[in-house]
Amino acid sequence: MTPVLKRDADDAPARRSPLRLDGPTRKLALGCAAVGVLVALSVVATIWLLRSLASELGAEAAAVVLTGMGRDGADGLAAVAAAGGETFAQDEASAAVFGMPRAAAERGAAHVLDPRTIGSTLATLHKVGVRA
Repeated sequence: MTPVLKRDADDAPARRSPLRLDGPTRKLALGCAAVGVLVALSVVATIWLLRSLASELGAEAAAVVLTGMGRDGADGLAAVAAAGGETFAQDEASAAVFGMPRAAAERGAAHVLDPRTIGSTLATLHKVGVRA
């Protein structure tokens, strides 16, 4: 699949999208360090997306896992945290299914917060450029 080409507001030359379908399994991956914050929801094979985020952005990455089952999001958050990025998981009180956020919490791979606090924290990190 060819990456999506984009033009900026001044109609500058097209550049490749940072997101790509990676490999024969066509998993979503980040292909360049152009995105500072990425939120991962219930995405199949979330681990591949979050590992690519960690690899490309390292300490500049931020990732979130919301309600869901499985461990792939927790494993992906662990990769982002190990690379120095900021990681967040939804708290049990607000999650419809706390399985994936719990797995992240049990690994110590994420700050566990309610979604509103996660959103305001991400906005602050983006605006001020400080670590949580």
